[in-house]
Amino acid sequence: QDTIVSEVVQRTTTRLDVDMMDKLTGARFRYGMTLAPDGRVPAMTNAFYRIAQGDTVPFQSAKFAFRGDSVRVVISGNVSRVENLATRAGAIPYINPSAAMLEQVLRRARAMGNTVDTVPIFAVTGGRTVPVQVTWVGTDSAVMQLATVEMRAAVSPDGALLGLAIPTQNAHVIRLDGAHPLVIRKIDYGAPPGAPYTAEDVTVHTPAGLALTGTLTLPTARSGPVPAVVTITGSGAGDRDERIPLVGGYRPFWQSADTPARRGLAAPRPAAPRAHGAGAR
Repeated sequence: QDTIVSEVVQRTTTRLDVDMMDKLTGARFRYGMTLAPDGRVPAMTNAFYRIAQGDTVPFQSAKFAFRGDSVRVVISGNVSRVENLATRAGAIPYINPSAAMLEQVLRRARAMGNTVDTVPIFAVTGGRTVPVQVTWVGTDSAVMQLATVEMRAAVSPDGALLGLAIPTQNAHVIRLDGAHPLVIRKIDYGAPPGAPYTAEDVTVHTPAGLALTGTLTLPTARSGPVPAVVTITGSGAGDRDERIPLVGGYRPFWQSADTPARRGLAAPRPAAPRAHGAGAR
């Protein structure tokens, strides 16, 4: 119950392939990096699945090509487009909180050869580039500073990340053999037993080509149109219930739909329409 993210990592001298599952957001990322001898990442592919919403094919996919101080992003899926974004030369792509990507930051810093180096990372979600300062402590340890977050890493002679501690978050990365310890189940947005309303999946197609999915609750006893309460998501990753995993799975949008529906009102609650996790802003 204390594991929030799990990654299965396969690495060669020229390739890094990772299958990452995030319990907090109910998401799965399957990404692959092309690796250069000096630790740079010339290209990357990423597929994003909303496991908690039942995705069996990627909700969104993206290809990244890094050239100097820019990155070309080709996005396909619920939204398709091409973007050319500014970054910094040698930037390592990063999906929070991928430990395999942090390991690549360490490998890049080691190739740079100094006791203290700064490695830029390109946030795949959002497109921002931020610096990570890497300070080596002997040959088997390093301190990574990302904004105000300090991460203390144990590193093997061949550059593998053996473990990581984030004291301010009381979080640890542990390396082990085996498959994913996490099981993420599809979220049930249906009406609870005995409820005086129904809950059905709906999709709204916009003129811009977006497909907005959600759940519509309707009172069972109705003879015509009924008033509706519409919930709208805020920033950050979210589902139709706006589930808050760190607060016991609290679901404020579910309550915002259940209570009105029991009083004769309809309540559509949409999923966040953001292109999330594959490079879109």
